[in-house]
Amino acid sequence: MKNKIDYKAEKDVINIIHSWIGYLTNERRYSENTVSAYARDLAIFIKFFSDKGKIINLEFLSNLDVRDFRSFITSRANKHIEKSSLAREISAFKNFFKWLDIAHILKNSVISIISTPKPNKTLPKSIDVDDTLSIIQDAKNIATNDWQGLRDMAVFTLLYGAGLRISEALSLNYKDFITAENFLKIKGKGNKERFVPLLPIVKENINAYIRAVSPNFSLNEALFIGARGDRL
Repeated sequence: MKNKIDYKAEKDVINIIHSWIGYLTNERRYSENTVSAYARDLAIFIKFFSDKGKIINLEFLSNLDVRDFRSFITSRANKHIEKSSLAREISAFKNFFKWLDIAHILKNSVISIISTPKPNKTLPKSIDVDDTLSIIQDAKNIATNDWQGLRDMAVFTLLYGAGLRISEALSLNYKDFITAENFLKIKGKGNKERFVPLLPIVKENINAYIRAVSPNFSLNEALFIGARGDRL
């Protein structure tokens, strides 16, 4: 531990904390950074109750109830710390209490019902138009064979031009494309069907690929195939 941490607790609790830190380091083989973060997080947890005038001893730790844990979590959340940081703090004290149980020091069964907040979901970031068009062109240029380059270019154009998932594009059969006019019928998640527009550039690139690989596709054959003729 690079910096000594001041735990606002009774000496026997501090000694136990040091044993827990040794367990994380020597038995669980946690990294130095992780151990240091857990130690600091536990100090924050203990200080919260110490600042309320509580004497932090084994009896106190044994008698913590759901409201105590939740009051700490609420207090930290009200400080607008990152959810990831709060999740780590909760993970730290849960790890400590679970170790206390394993080491037969004390058992606080309440710890099992304390949940960790879920992180905010972030939407995937899209690339801009110029980069997308560059990727489509590069797909043609880096392929081993000309027909494979045309195939990859057709796949990327279809994904971008029609908004298909990769699994939806690769599950297409030749008849799905050849029987379509201006719209392509797609079976997506949950077997739900939808129609997507077939832009002229999409049709042009797919037709260029078909002419290059085989003008004699059977209707039920995979539209996009690999080097061995199997579905891509």
